[in-house]
Amino acid sequence: MKIGKKVWVIPDGELPLTGRGNLNAHEAVVILNPNERDANIKVNIYFREEDPVENVSLVVRAKRMFDFKVNNPDEFGGFKMPEGKPYSLVLISDLPIVVQHSRLVSFGECFSLFTTISYSQDEL
Repeated sequence: MKIGKKVWVIPDGELPLTGRGNLNAHEAVVILNPNERDANIKVNIYFREEDPVENVSLVVRAKRMFDFKVNNPDEFGGFKMPEGKPYSLVLISDLPIVVQHSRLVSFGECFSLFTTISYSQDEL
């Protein structure tokens, strides 16, 4: 049984400003690789005013999930997302995968968390 798609789009990204609340504000991406072999993924990052950052490389091991915070370069292929700047992500995998996106915003005692399955298609 095939689960997932090869192309995933997260159009609404904006890393929340940190240090404002009791929780660590962040944006995260979760990738599920249900396949028998490792998935090789290229991520393209698009901004409103700047040129895109292309071909950030990720590998998700076979039959594993991988979650990363977009502001952690150790997890995100060496790239550190700037805070407070809108962006979009396009993930292109050599195997079908499933991608979920979440954002935690923290303001003092209050916080907001949302998560969503991203837009997907089989091929570019």
